[in-house]
Amino acid sequence: MDLQTQKITDSINDQVIEHIDLFAEIKKWG
Repeated sequence: MDLQTQKITDSINDQVIEHIDLFAEIKKWG
């Protein structure tokens, strides 16, 4: 896997983690 693909993958992973955190917060307060 080249560096550009790695960067894109890392970026997507960060976004997914943020969404999971947000969803966990909503469930906690829901």
